[in-house]
Amino acid sequence: MLTFATAGKSKSPTPAGTAKRKSVLFAGEKEPDVLMQNDPSPTDKEEPLRGYSISRPKGGKMSRLRAGRGPAYGRTEVPPPADKGAIAMIYIGCDHGGYEMKLALIGYLKENGFEYEDLGCGGEPVDYPDIAEKVCAKVLENDENKGVLVCGTGIGISIAANKINGIRAAIGYDYYAAKYTRLHNNANVICFGGRTMGIGSVIESVDVFLHTGFQGGRHAVRVDKITALEGKNNV
Repeated sequence: MLTFATAGKSKSPTPAGTAKRKSVLFAGEKEPDVLMQNDPSPTDKEEPLRGYSISRPKGGKMSRLRAGRGPAYGRTEVPPPADKGAIAMIYIGCDHGGYEMKLALIGYLKENGFEYEDLGCGGEPVDYPDIAEKVCAKVLENDENKGVLVCGTGIGISIAANKINGIRAAIGYDYYAAKYTRLHNNANVICFGGRTMGIGSVIESVDVFLHTGFQGGRHAVRVDKITALEGKNNV
């Protein structure tokens, strides 16, 4: 059975009306100085992933486990207005497990003035690899195209999409992931789970995905290495 320990205990009393925050650690672990996404070297620092913590308010009663990233699905800032000219076309598709969520996403695209094309399905049973293939083929026609895919969990359709050379598909499981898969991975397809994700968080994830550009620099070198793997594995 897994046990948890708290780190950073202080002998000084907590002032009245303030909350004491403690990192969640597995028993025996040491608390890191900073929680980083990939433990980078001093010359390769990323923005730290703010750690999950437990608030212990006055009286000692534990609150819900929550992320220390601010309100509304972890959003820390409002993205700038979309540069719709930088996106040639958005192609969206789903299997039957993602149909209802796809309709909600289309509503978002219409409301925000994005040009898009719906490549199915219409709610009937289909195989998600077929939808992934259709959407990704269109995405690859223009470097500025983007794809949105939805299946039951987002997993199967993302696996299928990533089998296609030139596609970098990521599951947008939260706002932070959706933002940084554009900044650092230059993802051109984002995937969601119609049965596993809430539409509110999904709308925020697709919003930041479409509003965020690729950072380039050292990340371009890494994305080039991903592309090189495609050629190595073609036999």
